[in-house]
Amino acid sequence: MHYVNKCMKPTLLALILCDAAVPGPQGKINLYGIFDRIYSKDFPTRQPQFVIYWKCFFHETGEVRITIYRPNGTALLYLDPVIVDKAPGISQGVHSITGVEFPEPGEYTVRLIYRGMEEVGSTTVTLEKRQF
Repeated sequence: MHYVNKCMKPTLLALILCDAAVPGPQGKINLYGIFDRIYSKDFPTRQPQFVIYWKCFFHETGEVRITIYRPNGTALLYLDPVIVDKAPGISQGVHSITGVEFPEPGEYTVRLIYRGMEEVGSTTVTLEKRQF
């Protein structure tokens, strides 16, 4: 008999920002240009394209959403939710994002939220002003 504790939090296996993600054989995902820092001469600055990749073990089904927060803690971007229907088990998501405008330098937080309120994990990307 298989018992699933319904109070168990999902386990974050990966939350990565990169330039591109390409599907490979047998469910693999190839990630290119992994980063945690973006440089710009001026702000606001627009990032033409990037990808957010996540992978988690879920004990039960539910909705997962990615939100990006500004350095002051207010939301910059909400991504469409994804329904996780393989549980218990591992699920992953690839979100291609284009044309996001970052209004100021600082540390932006990318959060993976489960069922609308529970943070599964987060990562940051630092935007820096730099002359090239």
